[in-house]
Amino acid sequence: MSNSKQGLIDFIKENGKEVFLQKGSVIKDSSSVYLIRDGIIAEHKDTVILDIYRRKEVVLLNGTYLSALSNCSLYSVKKSLLSKYSIHIFDLLESKLKFLADKHHRVCTSRVEKRLADLLCSFGERYGIHNGRSVFVPFSMSRSRLSEMINCRPETVSRVFTDWESKSMIEISREGFDLCDLASYFR
Repeated sequence: MSNSKQGLIDFIKENGKEVFLQKGSVIKDSSSVYLIRDGIIAEHKDTVILDIYRRKEVVLLNGTYLSALSNCSLYSVKKSLLSKYSIHIFDLLESKLKFLADKHHRVCTSRVEKRLADLLCSFGERYGIHNGRSVFVPFSMSRSRLSEMINCRPETVSRVFTDWESKSMIEISREGFDLCDLASYFR
């Protein structure tokens, strides 16, 4: 982690107001920057999830809002206090734009199965808990929500999940999902 990023994280921790969210709670205040202390948060634009964040990630809202996918705690600091960290803020914006451009390209150019596998595997890389035989992602999302993220119909997600579960590539539960053999299938 760069000194600038670590400095920003330390500044937010020291000067930020601690905020606690219940699962399903929403934050729409884009005048602040948020540092996730604990939990998993989704960034939305209207009903579409743009990205999901976890512990030690900094979120800069701009025309978007956050909703808690689990019980969460975070630090909030007004953007106006961060002039010293403007370079890092620009880096955050640049990485967000690159992420969204890459996501848009994948959604527009690949098959639904590949888009869904990429999405779930990215959740596994960022939030997964390795348990020996698989990677468990500790939050559940509706098929409708997943379909919005990959630009398809919820019925298509259900059909793909049914196929993958029958092949033991994924296991879905109320607590989340296990990625059993999904990544190797789409290499």
